[in-house]
Amino acid sequence: VYPNPTENRRQIKFRLLTQNFEDNIKVDVYNSEGLFLKSQIIKAEDITQTHFQIDFINELSCGMYLLKASQGDETELMRVILK
Repeated sequence: VYPNPTENRRQIKFRLLTQNFEDNIKVDVYNSEGLFLKSQIIKAEDITQTHFQIDFINELSCGMYLLKASQGDETELMRVILK
């Protein structure tokens, strides 16, 4: 996840978990207490490079969030801080 921490409220970029361009990517966002907030699916046909971004970052308040990205059999949990 970068930039992290971020003040850019328009986008956060991610590196792909694998070089898999065939499976959709699901990103779940949780607050610092673990409460599910939102989800986004990035369709495989929209993945054209090794990075992607989530679109709703500007809807979140300042604070720490947990992002769970899943693609195929791979899952990664990341922490991001929004300033």
